[in-house]
Amino acid sequence: DVERSRGLGDVYKRQVKEFASHLALVDLEANPKCARYVLVGKNLKRLLGKDLTNMAIEDVYPPDTFKEIYDVFSKTVHERTATFYQRSYVVLGKQFGYYRLILPLRLNSDALRRLLIGIYPTDYKMTDASGWQKTVDKLLR
Repeated sequence: DVERSRGLGDVYKRQVKEFASHLALVDLEANPKCARYVLVGKNLKRLLGKDLTNMAIEDVYPPDTFKEIYDVFSKTVHERTATFYQRSYVVLGKQFGYYRLILPLRLNSDALRRLLIGIYPTDYKMTDASGWQKTVDKLLR
C-alpha cells in the first residue's frame, strides 16, 4: 500500500505541476485599475511568447484588450466570486482562443489584493506562441 500511495502521489505532483504552469498571479494595488503580474507559469510564458512577470496589464495589451481585462477583474473583485469566460479571435481565417478562470484572493484582510488566473488555449495542441505569432506577423505585413 505504501508503494501504491507513493506512485499515486507522483501522479498528483505531475498533474499539479502541469496545472500550475498555466497559472498567473496578479497583484491589485488600490483597485483593479492597477494590476500587475507577479507570477506567470511556464506554459503561459510559452503561450504568450514572453514573460509578463512584474509587468502592468496596460503595458502588455492594446487599450481595447486591457479595458476588457480590467472590466473582468472589476467584476471578479466586486462580486467576490470566480469569473470564467472563453475568448475567441479570428485572424486571417484562423481561430485562436482560450479559457480563463479568475479567482479572487485575500491576504491578511478582507480586501481582495490578488487574483489567481488559470488560462488554457481552446486548442489543446497549441503549446507555444509560434502558431498565433506567425498568423499575426502575416497580418502585419
